[in-house]
Amino acid sequence: MKLLVFDAWPGEPITCGSGLGSSLLKLPAFEDARAAGHTVDLLTSPPKAELLANASAVGRRYGDPSEVPWHAYDCLVPFGVSVPASLRAHPRLRADSRSPARLKADYEQVSHVSFWRGLMANALAAPPTPATAPPAIMSISPSAESLAWAEARLPRGQRVVTLSLSALTNLKRYPRWAEVAREVGRLLPDACVALVGLEPPGADFPAGVLDLTRGTSLDQLVAVVASSAVVAGSDGLVTNLGVACGRPTLALFTVIRPAFVIDPDLALGAPVCSLVHPGCPLQPCYPRLGDYRTAACPLDPGLGPIDPPRCAKFDPAEVVAALASLLTRDGARDPGADALR
Repeated sequence: MKLLVFDAWPGEPITCGSGLGSSLLKLPAFEDARAAGHTVDLLTSPPKAELLANASAVGRRYGDPSEVPWHAYDCLVPFGVSVPASLRAHPRLRADSRSPARLKADYEQVSHVSFWRGLMANALAAPPTPATAPPAIMSISPSAESLAWAEARLPRGQRVVTLSLSALTNLKRYPRWAEVAREVGRLLPDACVALVGLEPPGADFPAGVLDLTRGTSLDQLVAVVASSAVVAGSDGLVTNLGVACGRPTLALFTVIRPAFVIDPDLALGAPVCSLVHPGCPLQPCYPRLGDYRTAACPLDPGLGPIDPPRCAKFDPAEVVAALASLLTRDGARDPGADALR
């Protein structure tokens, strides 16, 4: 069958999985459908369409409903977005029978990869059993143009340690990346520390870091991640990209359980390390926060807008040790060299 999955629609509320990083966790569900002989096209937001431009599991990507040739699809599958009135009586609509509130509640209780795979299996009326479910495949690659862009900016002959300075919410913001960068430079003098994200580095970062913040397209960001020896950041888009690009990845988890993101069934192309701070008795507090992007810390509700909560106060030495361990576990070769050739 030819499937159209849609996870965004102008004016319709998104039930779950709204972020760019979350869109990558849907790829295993699309891979499952493709492995079963189906074609998956995607109607999504323009940024997600750009991000997933080179995801092997997705065929055509649409950023607006007016672009879609609706007659060409055998099956329409909503993925975490309310079904618009114009489609509710469509004979080929395969909407989940659960209410939006029930879908959101279920999404907040399980691995997100598992949730989307189950949603796809239900839409296809082919729920897998645990014994027959294939490994979850989450894979993305940059375009040749963006790889050339990365090659022109990343130093040859040096391992690239990419640090993401972005965080969707204060509850995920890690304030000590400058100390991590400084220690990486001391321990790995042959490494280049590259900074990515939407937030600029502060004056406390050491000289010599490669500042790519605010200066990459989404596909160029994929290229930087794919060319890295190791990737680190707060749980989000960049760490999910690290996993999808098969790079050694370190994710700092605060409000959410690592297993909700790093599904045990994911077929990993490189080692992944998850750090959870032990200092907060409420961690992980998702899903009790509701919209965690705007929620206050339930333990320290008086925190200022840039003050880190207890769950984000990772010791930089612990972060650096985890990065060094990932580099060791991935072998002695230069992990980013293949992407830059």
